[in-house]
Amino acid sequence: MNIDVVYNCTIIPAVKGNIDNIKKWLLSDPGAYLILKDSYNPDTFRYASCVNAFNFANIKFGVGDGDIVFNCKPFRYLLSGNTPITLNTAGNVSNPTLYASQPRIKVVGSGNISLSINNALYAFTGVSGHIEIDSELESVYKDAELQNNKMTGYPFPTLKSGNNSVSWTGSVSSVVITPRWVTL
Repeated sequence: MNIDVVYNCTIIPAVKGNIDNIKKWLLSDPGAYLILKDSYNPDTFRYASCVNAFNFANIKFGVGDGDIVFNCKPFRYLLSGNTPITLNTAGNVSNPTLYASQPRIKVVGSGNISLSINNALYAFTGVSGHIEIDSELESVYKDAELQNNKMTGYPFPTLKSGNNSVSWTGSVSSVVITPRWVTL
């Protein structure tokens, strides 16, 4: 379930003339989730949609207070979770959080391939060059072309807290995992 995150802001005279432009920018894509970073949690970000921008009260001498409200997905995402991890041989990927993540995985190889993550098996047929799995979207694709029919195995891969074993069989040169670590 989503949560509302409220930022109390103070308007200063130098910004006063730009309030309409700032509101327009914040509300430019209603309902769309964008990345929200702040200085309170510098190592994380949220997926957020602005639902209320600036209802300033008590404006005197060009100064006033107001709230910006963002509707956010419940988890915060570690910035480090957006850094791809490349495995050229079987190995472990360590999740530093307490929560399972829904990674994006690129398998570089060709032919029929089996990928194992924590003993869960995912089989791919007819891979040509590479194939990608997006566990959050529950989609398999190559570039912009859906390839869901080339994968068997469900549910989609997750990376549990702690060590996660990753191995494969078939003609694979690397497995690139963008882990998308999550926390509260």
